[in-house]
Amino acid sequence: MSSRGKSDQFLYRIIRFDRLVQMLQTNLWHFAHPSAWEDPYETHITNSLSNTLFAQCWCRQGVSDAMWRIYSQDKLGVRIRTTEEKLTIALLQATTKRELGFRTGKVRYVNELEYVGRAARIRADLQRNVTFVRASAHLFLKRTAFSHEAETRVVVFDPSQALDANAPGLKIELNSRQLIDSVLVDPRAPDEFVAAYKHYIQDHLKFTGSVKKSQLYRSGEKREV
Repeated sequence: MSSRGKSDQFLYRIIRFDRLVQMLQTNLWHFAHPSAWEDPYETHITNSLSNTLFAQCWCRQGVSDAMWRIYSQDKLGVRIRTTEEKLTIALLQATTKRELGFRTGKVRYVNELEYVGRAARIRADLQRNVTFVRASAHLFLKRTAFSHEAETRVVVFDPSQALDANAPGLKIELNSRQLIDSVLVDPRAPDEFVAAYKHYIQDHLKFTGSVKKSQLYRSGEKREV
């Protein structure tokens, strides 16, 4: 059994290669408004703070065929890794530069009936008093159809966005090299792409973490997946 505690729990995201390059070059991280996501349940509870909430989704499962297929459909994506502790420290540093609030937590997956009941309680709480914690509560609740995501979410509160109903996302400056400790390339990516990625990330962008190809689909040898 692993002795790794909650604060240093590994977290993973699969993103496009160009998005990784942008993050390493600019240190700007994108947090999406829930309206940008496909699941309509993400925005079916609205309140006076709805325009101010932005989120980023991380997976606690380092090895997932489903996640590669969903988030790297061109077979050329990359998986970045950090820890909850590093993410929390980076966000705390960001709050010293601008007025932001944030919270992190595991998403709870429940069946449809339980979801309806919990959503009703969240609405009732919001009728009594709208706070950041109450306004973001439904973003940590999803239906069991999404349980393969094993998701930890970061929700950011930016009061400066209160009057903007159309903001698709929020850019926050975070130190990418302190946050990202490794990069894993899609296991289906051609080796020449992996070599090019590694050269550009390590030699051109001076990223010091490991850059490897996932060996998820390679059998009969010791491998990192």
